[in-house]
Formats: sequence, structure tokens, C-alpha cells
Amino acid sequence: MVKQILQIEYFKQILILLRIDQWQKNLLVFCPLFFAFKNTQAYLVSLFFVFFLFILSSSLVYILNDFVDKEKDRLNHFKKNRPLASKKITSNSAFVIFFILTLLIICISNNFIANKVILLLLSYFAINILYSLYLKKIFIFDIFTVASGYVIRVLAGYSQLNEDYELFLLTGVFLLSLIILLVKRKSEFNTSVYKKSLRFYNHEIINKIFYSLYIITLINYFLFTKIFLNIYDLTFSFLPVVLALYKLNFLLKNKKIKNNISIVLICDRTILINFILWAIIIFFKPIQNFL
Repeated sequence: MVKQILQIEYFKQILILLRIDQWQKNLLVFCPLFFAFKNTQAYLVSLFFVFFLFILSSSLVYILNDFVDKEKDRLNHFKKNRPLASKKITSNSAFVIFFILTLLIICISNNFIANKVILLLLSYFAINILYSLYLKKIFIFDIFTVASGYVIRVLAGYSQLNEDYELFLLTGVFLLSLIILLVKRKSEFNTSVYKKSLRFYNHEIINKIFYSLYIITLINYFLFTKIFLNIYDLTFSFLPVVLALYKLNFLLKNKKIKNNISIVLICDRTILINFILWAIIIFFKPIQNFL
């Protein structure tokens, strides 16, 4: 019985190491399907392989990052219980998992993935290695590097479908990623441990950048949606977007976000309802069809 409990706990630590709570970020590969209004089974299956590929790849990157940061993480209030930092999983075990993931990535890439996507995946790895070793220590460059990873996911979706990308969708993903990462940075303040870049992220700087990005994001949203929405549905769709951003700002100001912002974005009722309303407007164009 004790052995079974220990096995379950060890398996749980492996899942934490793989960051399964972050896998939803890889749904961005389906963005081209969503906005191009293509919903054939072939497209879905093709993008599913890309989705699974980036799940494995992002987990691989998290393992590398945790290995590099394990000593610092032991001094951090939020990160000290991570599997490698807490030694619940040894470095040797992490290496075995890393090796298995690498083999799976190579196998899927060789059989189901377009060449352009493989090049994007290699770029994703290169950027994240630089991030783990150097860029995470540089103010602004740290969040720009992570945000570029989200853009790569969207580009991978377009490349797999062999479709031309929509520039304003890419810039929109990049801007929203910056906003979310700024919120994350504010929840990670611990200057006694991370002195390289976090020391520059004080409340005043984050608020100034946040509001600037807020305005730029709304302008970008207008330029993007006017391509496929009439002026009435476009105006209507601004409501859930503004409300969701306002709620995010409220959570930031009132320090409601403690650590994992991904969980907050999924579980917060206001943000979720506004996302559903926005999706209904985008898909069904209610005002256009009513008129």
C-alpha cells in the first residue's frame, strides 16, 4: 500500500515536471483553423499532431529550465517545491524523461509534421535555450523571448496547413502574451533571489507598460477584426474584449494572481464568460445576420 502511494506520488511529480497545467497554451496552434473558419477533419487531425508536438517540446523546455534553475528555485517561495528543486525527482530521472521526450519529438516530426513546422520548432528550442541560459536575466528581453514562443505556435499552425498567416493575428497574440507575462512578473517579485531582471519590474513600470499595451492591443484588435467583421459586430465584439482586459487589470491591481496565471485565465468566471461571448460574435456575426 505504501509502495503504491509512493508510486502515485512519483507519477504526480513527473506530471508537475512536465507542466501539464501549462499545456493549454499549445492550443494556439489551432488559431489559424479558428480564424480561417476551416473545420474539416483533415485539418483538425493535422493540427492535432502539431499540438501534441508542442506539448512534448514545451515540457522538454520546462525540464531544461528547471534543471538550470534548480538551485535558485530552492530559495524561491513559489518554486521551491518543484520536483527538481525539492529533489523529489533526481537529475538522472529528469534526464531519462528528457531523452524519451526527445525521441517522441523526432518520431512525430519525421512522420506527421511539415518541414516548415520543424524549422519553427528548432527556432523555438533555440530561443528557449537562450532564454534559460541568458535572456531570462535581461529586463524586457525576458518577456519578449517568452512571448515569441506563443507567436511561433500560431505560425506552426499556419505552416502545417500551408496557409498564409494573418499579420494582425500574430501581433495580437504577441501583445496579449506580453500583457499576461507582465502580470506573471508582478506575481513573482522576489528581488532577494532574482536580481538580474525582476528588480526592474516594479509596480510603476509594470502599470505604465500594461496600459500602453492595453491601448495598442485594442488598436491591433480593430485592425484584425475589420477584415472579417462588419462595423456593428466589430463594435459589439469590443465589449467582451475590454471587459476581459479590465478584469485582468483588476486581478493584477488587487494581487489576486499568486502564481499560475494560466489557471486564473481558465477558471475566472468573468474572463471565461467574456471569451465565450466574444467567440459567439466572431463565429455567428449576430448583428449582421439579424440585419
